[in-house]
Amino acid sequence: MNEKTTLAIVAAAVLAFAALPSAASAADSGKDIFLSSKCTKCHSIKAAGIERQKSEDEDMADPDKKQPPDLSDVGTRRDSAWLHGWLTKEITNDDGKKHKMRFRGEDEELDALVDFLLSQKSK
Repeated sequence: MNEKTTLAIVAAAVLAFAALPSAASAADSGKDIFLSSKCTKCHSIKAAGIERQKSEDEDMADPDKKQPPDLSDVGTRRDSAWLHGWLTKEITNDDGKKHKMRFRGEDEELDALVDFLLSQKSK
């Protein structure tokens, strides 16, 4: 092989690997989507340092009302297909209820969000 061919192959390989998203950037993207989609209005992920944002009238809320779960271990309890169906309101939970809000982002954003949630495996 001549020098130009070798250089072209190396450059193509470098570009190909640079274009691949890293697991960390995918997780960051999913976390950003979790935050920007206002999932924290109901949910926390305490293991990731994400706290639920309390509303102004929450102090007056019914204390007997079931609160949405912390999602720190959701990756140990659910799989990708279930989370996709749940977030798009296509399936119900064990109580026969659908998620309160349907995810309205793009498919790629939903995939990133689900990947982020699946990575939450702390107890």
